[in-house]
Amino acid sequence: MATQSRHGKVADEEALEVSVQCHCKRQCFAVRVPLARFPLPAEICHCKDCRLASGNLQMDTCDVLGPSDVDLFDLAHPPAGLGGHSASEHLTRWFCQHCGTHLVQSFRKPGQESLGLIWSFARGVMNPVATPDGRPTSKVTVHHYVNYALDGGMTATFMQDGAPRYKNGPPSSDLVAAHPSELPSEKDLALVREWSASDSLPVRCLCGNVDLVLKRPSFASLDSLPDKTKARLARGQDAGARWKFNFCLCNSCRVASGQDLSAFVFCPLTTHVFCASEDSIDNKSQDPRTGLSRYDSYPEVHRYFCPTCGCKVFFCADDRPGDICDIFAGTFASTPLLSLLNGWTFQQTEEGPGYWDFARDKHFAESFRRGYCPNLTAEDLKTPDNVLKLAADYNG
Repeated sequence: MATQSRHGKVADEEALEVSVQCHCKRQCFAVRVPLARFPLPAEICHCKDCRLASGNLQMDTCDVLGPSDVDLFDLAHPPAGLGGHSASEHLTRWFCQHCGTHLVQSFRKPGQESLGLIWSFARGVMNPVATPDGRPTSKVTVHHYVNYALDGGMTATFMQDGAPRYKNGPPSSDLVAAHPSELPSEKDLALVREWSASDSLPVRCLCGNVDLVLKRPSFASLDSLPDKTKARLARGQDAGARWKFNFCLCNSCRVASGQDLSAFVFCPLTTHVFCASEDSIDNKSQDPRTGLSRYDSYPEVHRYFCPTCGCKVFFCADDRPGDICDIFAGTFASTPLLSLLNGWTFQQTEEGPGYWDFARDKHFAESFRRGYCPNLTAEDLKTPDNVLKLAADYNG
């Protein structure tokens, strides 16, 4: 494991070391932060690029260093095994090329390039979570680009953290906080209706290497599955057929992605996910995972991500029937999120998100419960004892 550390000129007794580490532990970065700065402001971004880069419906980060002439590492010579992808000249997202964890962002403010880089850590893998005197090391202070998801602010309101929600970002005097019940414009709603009625949805990453499509449930192809599995996996018929959708707060998804919250669409992979074009990472005769980086996070558990931009794409496990996989929901960011949530999937809010009580950040988990499944109590969301026993040594 290689650790990159930057301490600056802060005395040890006045600072706390904050670090991030990926799932495979090959990449680790640390910065000493003055104690007076805690809790660090955390920003949750809902823009299209962050969703396509992470594979999740959001990306939450904390600024830990800069702007200054002190850098976490030399951009021209990053640590071995660390991948970086720049969707613009100002921002680079860095991830472990072995396991896919997003760890760091480097950002240069437009018009203020001479001030140096701002370095941000992925909040889901930032340690420790509290200072020695019990203060949280980070706190969500703002949601950016809420209207970019075209979901009427639905996803942001799942997170009842009290932070303001901005239609665009970063916040400035000319931005207006998005109202939780605000609907997209008529033009956008027409787009929502179009994709809600479509028989396929694009599955993509930020760099464009992943170019796949998801088809609606074909119940003839699901006949080999047990009836109970089919009932949990898909509902409806023909144009109204939908796949299961859910969130996960488990430790392994958090560390493997770098985000506290992951979201998935469940389907049989090789019978319902296909190549969209012959120029993509795949072709129509191949498995849709062809060309993706594969990380075995646990025996018989495989996570697939784009080797170029780090977007998380598939979660697969060998013991599942019928080649059922989890598709990371952020890969659908090329279409309105409202189409995915209302026209293509069903949410089992009566069950709540997966592994809610496994969440490391209990405040975040509770705020999410209040927004996503307010009728369920913490006791309702408690993981059954038999599952806890099975998961005792699980880190996949």
